[in-house]
Amino acid sequence: MQEAVNSALPGDVIIVKPGSYYDHVTVTTNNLVIRSESGNPEDTVIEGYNPTADVFTIEADNITLEGFTIMGAGANCSGLCLHGCTNCLIDSNTFFNDFRGIYLKSSLNNDILNNIVIKGGRGISIEESNHNSVSKNKVSECGYGINLLNSKDNRISKNTVAGNKDYGILVQSSDSNTFSRNNASENGRGIHIGNSDGNTLSNNKISLNEVHGLFVCPKSDKNLVYNNYFSNTLNVEANNGTSNVYHKSRTKGENIVGGPYIGGNYWATPEGSGFSETAADNNGDGIADEKYLFETSDYFDPLPLIAYKPPEPVLPTANLSINTPEDYAPLSVQFTDLSENATSRTWDFENDGVIDSPDETPVYTYPSPGTYTVNLTAACENGTDTKLITINVGENNVAEIQPESAPGEESMSTTGSQAEQNSEQEGISSIPGFEMLYGIFCLLAIFLYKESTK
Repeated sequence: MQEAVNSALPGDVIIVKPGSYYDHVTVTTNNLVIRSESGNPEDTVIEGYNPTADVFTIEADNITLEGFTIMGAGANCSGLCLHGCTNCLIDSNTFFNDFRGIYLKSSLNNDILNNIVIKGGRGISIEESNHNSVSKNKVSECGYGINLLNSKDNRISKNTVAGNKDYGILVQSSDSNTFSRNNASENGRGIHIGNSDGNTLSNNKISLNEVHGLFVCPKSDKNLVYNNYFSNTLNVEANNGTSNVYHKSRTKGENIVGGPYIGGNYWATPEGSGFSETAADNNGDGIADEKYLFETSDYFDPLPLIAYKPPEPVLPTANLSINTPEDYAPLSVQFTDLSENATSRTWDFENDGVIDSPDETPVYTYPSPGTYTVNLTAACENGTDTKLITINVGENNVAEIQPESAPGEESMSTTGSQAEQNSEQEGISSIPGFEMLYGIFCLLAIFLYKESTK
């Protein structure tokens, strides 16, 4: 592999096929990419044959190293050493059984991402190096997980340091670094700050560490520690120092345990009896009503977090009234929305999936007979609710009604000339003396009929 590196020119990409390579590699040419063909560290292994030398050394800028297992560095040596480097990317490698897994010395602006360091003296060491990013790495079964010495302005984030013998994260004479979203668990000591000023620790989970969760020595000043989760037998040993602060001003925003405000830290114990697990919170803001006094110093957390239980969301309840549930077509119905906890509503008067109205008191007319289902949906920011009712619209069968005829009289429904004759007869019969004259004419007609037959 060293021969390939020696032959490379700036801008080249070196692809390494799977296999085990017994070698020591030094890179001095800038702007190279060196990666395994498979991208899988398990099948592309670089193992040093001399335990007294670094296995892989970078003394150049803009180098990318990806996808290798690097192992075999003995005492005071490193699996990977970056010396005097800038803008290098060390991504997705595994370091196994090295005294130092990754070692940055006098290096700036490098990214150490997604690496695994298992079994060694010091997992990731940063010495006299500034403005580097160490993120999403996993370090376990080492003496020290991540170690900073005489370094500043580095970003240590989203790493898991677990099961390391002495320290999860050790900060020595290093200033103005940020440590966020790391998980430091089941180490001898969680995070140890010694002779270091102006560092910020936030959103870290520090739990189940043997000696203590956080140690701040008396010569460490102006460090800010807030919004961290502590659950250790001894959570913090803060030996005074000057102007160290263990909270931030109460600020709206989700904290590390899901509460609605950023403030101090969450102080628990493995037994479930920690301050944050037992303190009162009468106003329900996720911050304890009393300050938390540290066991080993005069420092305190004035805004300790507590386990937050968000209130149950208020859901709408759909309800309505109508002026009539049934009648004949066409039927106009007045609807009224009586829903509770709703900020809006929609009406579907025939439950056909078409929204007919958003109004509070709409009127809808059903033109045809039938049975209709009305769907009211009430809504608010937390959800919806539906109410269904039935409207029955009947058919209006109205027939023409005629008065009945009097006994002995013809029906009043007589039509045409017969009706006219009846009308004329009724007019003659109403003349005074008509009945007497009618009788005389009848007798005369009979007499004349008899004389004509003799």
